[in-house]
Amino acid sequence: MHTIITKRRPFHLELLWLPLQAIRLWCREQRAAAILGRLDDRMLKDIGIDRSAIPYEARRHSIGPGS
Repeated sequence: MHTIITKRRPFHLELLWLPLQAIRLWCREQRAAAILGRLDDRMLKDIGIDRSAIPYEARRHSIGPGS
């Protein structure tokens, strides 16, 4: 019998890792929303974000490139 070595985690570790990734992503979204929420309407307008779009923008940027 041959063993194939891969870079993937064993399945039992993957079951633990996926919820942790989801929590990490949620925390990143909440942090981004809090930062944007502290800006006044004028600053938000300067960067092209409406106050009502803060949750969307926080979610969109937390999963974007470089996250």
